[in-house]
Amino acid sequence: MNKKFSTLMAISLMALGTSAFAADVLPLASSPAKKVEAKKYFLVENVISTSTGASTGIDSQDYILGMYKNVDNNSLTYNYATWNSEKRKFETTGDFSVNNYLWTVEEKIVEGTSGTNAEYYYQFKNVATGELLRVPATKPASSNYQAFQNEVKDNDTYNSGLISYTFFNGDGTKKMKYSGEEEVQLAVPKAWNAEDNWYILAFNTGGVYNHATTAPANQTFQLYEATDVDVDADVLNKLYNSNGFNFELPDHESVTNLFDDGRVKAIQVPQIYLDNGDVTETTSKYFIPAGTYFAVETPGATPVRTSYSSEKLFKEAMYDFLLNCTLIAVDPVENASNSASIRKTGEGFELTTVSGKDLNFFASTMTSDLTNADNATVIPSGSDISVYNACFTVKENINNANKYALSLARVSYQETTSSDAHKAAADGLQLAIKSNGSYGSSEYLVTATGATPNYIFKYVESNVKKAAELLNANGASIYNIQFVSGRYNYDTYLTEFGTAYYAKGEALVDLNAPAYQYLITKVNGNDVTFTNRETGKSFTTKLFEEGDDVYSIAMSSDKNYRVLDVNASNDIEASDEDFSLGGEYIRLIPVAEVDKFHGYWNVADETKVTLAFARDFTPTSNKMYPVINTNKENGNKAIKSTLTDEVAEAAQWQLVKTNKGYPYYVTRTYAYLDANDKVVYKSKGDTVAYYAYQMQLVEDGNPVKWYMHEGVEGSAHKYTVNVDQDNAQTFIIKENIDGSVSMLDRNDGIAGTDFLTVAAYYDAPKATVKEELSRALYHSAMKIEQKANFIKTYLVQDAPEVSLPATATYITLQSALGNYIAMNAENDGIVISNEPLTYRVFATDLDAVVPSFLISTGFNAEDKAREFLFNPEDSVNYYVGNGKYDKVYQWSEGDKKVLFKSGILSENNDTLTTSIKGKVVDVAMKADRYGTQAGLNRFKQQIVLADGEEDLYVIRQLKADKDGKTQYLGSINEKMAWVEKAKAMKFVIADTVSPTANEAIAAEAGVQVIGGQGAVTVQGAAGKVITVANILGQTIANQVAASDNVTIAAPAGIVVVAVEGEATKVVVK
Repeated sequence: MNKKFSTLMAISLMALGTSAFAADVLPLASSPAKKVEAKKYFLVENVISTSTGASTGIDSQDYILGMYKNVDNNSLTYNYATWNSEKRKFETTGDFSVNNYLWTVEEKIVEGTSGTNAEYYYQFKNVATGELLRVPATKPASSNYQAFQNEVKDNDTYNSGLISYTFFNGDGTKKMKYSGEEEVQLAVPKAWNAEDNWYILAFNTGGVYNHATTAPANQTFQLYEATDVDVDADVLNKLYNSNGFNFELPDHESVTNLFDDGRVKAIQVPQIYLDNGDVTETTSKYFIPAGTYFAVETPGATPVRTSYSSEKLFKEAMYDFLLNCTLIAVDPVENASNSASIRKTGEGFELTTVSGKDLNFFASTMTSDLTNADNATVIPSGSDISVYNACFTVKENINNANKYALSLARVSYQETTSSDAHKAAADGLQLAIKSNGSYGSSEYLVTATGATPNYIFKYVESNVKKAAELLNANGASIYNIQFVSGRYNYDTYLTEFGTAYYAKGEALVDLNAPAYQYLITKVNGNDVTFTNRETGKSFTTKLFEEGDDVYSIAMSSDKNYRVLDVNASNDIEASDEDFSLGGEYIRLIPVAEVDKFHGYWNVADETKVTLAFARDFTPTSNKMYPVINTNKENGNKAIKSTLTDEVAEAAQWQLVKTNKGYPYYVTRTYAYLDANDKVVYKSKGDTVAYYAYQMQLVEDGNPVKWYMHEGVEGSAHKYTVNVDQDNAQTFIIKENIDGSVSMLDRNDGIAGTDFLTVAAYYDAPKATVKEELSRALYHSAMKIEQKANFIKTYLVQDAPEVSLPATATYITLQSALGNYIAMNAENDGIVISNEPLTYRVFATDLDAVVPSFLISTGFNAEDKAREFLFNPEDSVNYYVGNGKYDKVYQWSEGDKKVLFKSGILSENNDTLTTSIKGKVVDVAMKADRYGTQAGLNRFKQQIVLADGEEDLYVIRQLKADKDGKTQYLGSINEKMAWVEKAKAMKFVIADTVSPTANEAIAAEAGVQVIGGQGAVTVQGAAGKVITVANILGQTIANQVAASDNVTIAAPAGIVVVAVEGEATKVVVK
């Protein structure tokens, strides 16, 4: 059998009590101190035996006082140490450490007037908090007075009468010197200026502390020195937030020191017995002795007892973990001394590293096993490293801060260089610095004999990244955190969802989004706090430098995470097991610049969208849309509980920005370096911004006063519509990496995990599309794991309607009956049946769901004026041309005319210069302080396919009328008017080229005036007087028409043609 215990062998684990991960034992000396010195003490109330009348030593009846400071609210609390009946020792309680129970004691002597009868006073300062034991400044009302001040006070200025205690005995001797040999009480003789009435300290069951005026029976106060402390792995690893530590050798920098050459992880191991594979073998010659082991490499997080359902499972995990560690151990061969006699004692052996699986686990110390010839091949020899050589004990010098000693209870080593045989140093060895003599001129860290600890090590952060070096000067420090461990999560990035952490695969990540960006919000020494810019969730860690800009995480409070990535089926899948962030290797990728809106929709107010649902958004995918049902009797509207796959039936929506159109801000304080490289903080310095939107229903291209609301249907949250805008659902629209969106309730914030979707969005695809449509809109919880075929939410800015292409320039408008639109002498729109007329259209609002057009006819080459199709809605009741009220903008009551109004369009199509009430003004979408008037939307039309048609269009006004209804271009008795949708005129629209002749204009009945190339043609005016003038009123021609087709020469530009006084403007090319 191989003497290295095989990793494939079975493990039989014998229960040896609980694991080492427990409260710390208080290291009390065996008897009370006899005098007060510059040492650390435990303050013990030793209860006197009622039967013997004497102190019986430390036991469960006694009390040991501790103090704790809460740094958050600057308060003090007190409690007693916990008695462990199994160990028969006191242990720390809760958040209290050993130092919270330790006190330094200052003895103050006040000499008598004649140099005799000296008085002795004592002040107790807590080692952990630095605070003095004292009574409150104000005397309590109770006869049993509150024991201790619970607010931190200035020790230098606080009234000394409240912090000085004195000892006295039962004989009445007061203010006596402490000797530890008498049964004494402890009192505050000067509390509240009442020296004649002493306040005696008393501890009682239940954590009560009193200063009473009567001495309690059966108690005495004693000081017990603190002995050197055994330090376990948990305490050591706290240096790197439970992920390791370093020991340096002060004043011995030249010594090879494995404890300072990279991070070291302390591992507290319970005794683990191993079976050698022979089912009849029960002598357990193979085991791992209990103790502290030091790893320079680990396979992951150290197993924790509480994570396993049994001691056996825990020890199995610990055994497997150790086998895969690289451990520090005493080298059984290499000795720094050249003295054979020193070597024989076990002194001088150096340290090395060894893989756990290469240790020799033969650990029996029984003579029968060591001398049995059958064991000759498994007993350590030669270069074999015994498991004992890696099993250490660590002690801290309690009275000399930050001094540590390392020892080994047993070491197996090669006694002579001439033989492979090993000898065991059964009495244990210490680690020490040796030099001179047989060691030569160099210093070595080696084994040494003797029982006295060598406190040569210092606890240091020698390989930790200085937190301040991660900070920027005068700006936020923001990082993407990339995992580079290579075990489970290579090239993944840290993020959060709900309350959990995830390492997301690269395909799922947008590094510019705040969900993947971590802001440094606090630096405390080398502890750095990273806060997710989206969720606000933080973790604090030290970063251990691993080289090549890679760090390992050393967290004060470990966090678990799961890996989330895309599998072969394109499903987003999480790992089956949780992994520990502590110990993971990461790379910090600086984020040079942030867009505070990135990841959230930031579109113009009143952007029109279509809400769609699909399993993906490829052109061939089946898309589903919510539908609005309108009650014909009362006009009420509701979202149907089923969807449609017909885009023409889809509800349209308008995104209405809330918060008066302003964004919402999430701000966080961040740490940075000032000009003096000092860590300072900027309040509300980092900003994530987003807009929130209400969903307003749009019908026929215009919004109506109905808004999406969240209602409750049973246990589900179902969406509906309501006229109540104030309480309408408000959404944050979050962009997803796949092009879908998450519509979050703004009340949940940007880190919300509930969204607008459809019922059972996670169900597998149905057999037919029609089956898929049986879904309602719901407010549901997101799933972090997603199948590729989950139904996703999309907001589409492409219209469900088909618009005339925005590239159109010159078109003809022919009605479904074959007629055309023209303009009479009063610029009214009329229907004629002549040749096709050409219109110049200008596309605007190109970013909108449906573009708008300005429709014009005619062109004056000199001033660039055109006649633009116009809705006179705002002027119907106001006409001041002749100074009197007259509805000249209506054909009849309620029938508004379609007009053509002369104007000059700006190059970017956003301003029209025209005449209003005889004054030249600019008209735009919004008025300004420079005289520009609003109203351009009355010139804008949308040209979309008529419902159910493939080649017929309707023209509708961009702005609704005063009742909120959309107006369409229609005809009333061959006169163009603005009508409701049902009466809309349908047109065949054809592209054409820039005309060489102008559009025909009907003057009076039967007469037409046509602008042409260098001339105007008048038809149907035989025998009538024709006058042609330029725009300035100068006469160009004046004649009687000799026939019904007269051509008159005219200059290019706009001319006015009058037939028997009826004037008409035309454009001459």
